[in-house]
Amino acid sequence: DDFEILLGGDGSDPAFLPIPEAATTCSLRQYYLEWQPKEPAVFTIECLDDAPEPARIDGAAVAARLGTALAQTERSVRFWNDYLNEHRAKGVDNAFAPPMALKKGLGAARYGFLFYALAPDEALVIDTDVPDARYWNLQLATMGWYEPPDAVRRITSINQHQAHVDADGRARFVVSAVDPGCPNWLDPAGHLEGLLTFRWFWPKSDPSPSTRVVPVSAVTASLPKETPRVDAAARRAEIRRRMEHLAWRFRS
Repeated sequence: DDFEILLGGDGSDPAFLPIPEAATTCSLRQYYLEWQPKEPAVFTIECLDDAPEPARIDGAAVAARLGTALAQTERSVRFWNDYLNEHRAKGVDNAFAPPMALKKGLGAARYGFLFYALAPDEALVIDTDVPDARYWNLQLATMGWYEPPDAVRRITSINQHQAHVDADGRARFVVSAVDPGCPNWLDPAGHLEGLLTFRWFWPKSDPSPSTRVVPVSAVTASLPKETPRVDAAARRAEIRRRMEHLAWRFRS
């Protein structure tokens, strides 16, 4: 459905959300639950005031803006690299830190962070109750750059519509460099150290995931007996669906 968000004013008009003095950005997030060609929302922005025509930009202003963009890029790389290292140092690898809710951003969001460190023949098995939430997912990110290892050709994220839930109502996920042949595999694309984020939004309660590191050869024995096997053909089809959707989603 169509909707509008009104920003600005001094806060006296109940229809408008005031813009804090230091605010510079308004961010909008949209989530795809399934790999299917649904058009994203189209957002337009309009100034309702009779604002004066901006002055013509000159060379000095262009140079200043380019300098600001370069400085912001460098600050961002340093900030997120430090952020990852500082948070990792506060916890223990291969175990979730306590859930956290951020004061800024989406207030209804909950996050569970885990830094993993695995050998090439090891797997991290996550066993969790299914969050009672409108949206939840697990996703991988690299150290240093804080980006998906390979969002197109690898399975680096799984949400509630894509996840396999076992007969006991619990979901098991596996992070390993080698395909373990089971559902809910997250592929780190050769990054044996990284970040796993568990997110759940608008929750009625928080999940309690547990973790353990096992040899890749022992993954099947670590899962319920009724857990289906995923052969090479099924895995290729799963990745193909992902690639096709992303190719459509980011088409030009």
